[in-house]
Amino acid sequence: MGPGDVAVKPQAPASALTWMRLREVEVHHVDLDAGYSFSNTPAELVQRLLDHTVGLLVGAGTLRCQLVATTSGRALGVGSGGPTVTGADHALLAFLLRRSDGAGLAVGGGEALPAVPSLG
Repeated sequence: MGPGDVAVKPQAPASALTWMRLREVEVHHVDLDAGYSFSNTPAELVQRLLDHTVGLLVGAGTLRCQLVATTSGRALGVGSGGPTVTGADHALLAFLLRRSDGAGLAVGGGEALPAVPSLG
């Protein structure tokens, strides 16, 4: 960009702003490291955040694994193939958002946890 150029910011519909703000506040609440973690997040919000995060990772195409969320009993795929990672929904969310090292998660076949890329 040169002098006088205006940066164009991505636009979102007003209807998305509440969700975007809630997501930001919840994740940064965890980031404060003041005794709050995704295990304190309401289950419905964990589900929505997990779905959103998996969608971002699928879109990025840089991670391949299968997730088994034991709290909700759901299976989620991030790309095709890769190791199967099993754990509580909130623990999977923390791992995918790079807010945890994956403690409490199990990986099938004795494989290592996959490296999760930054989402920006």
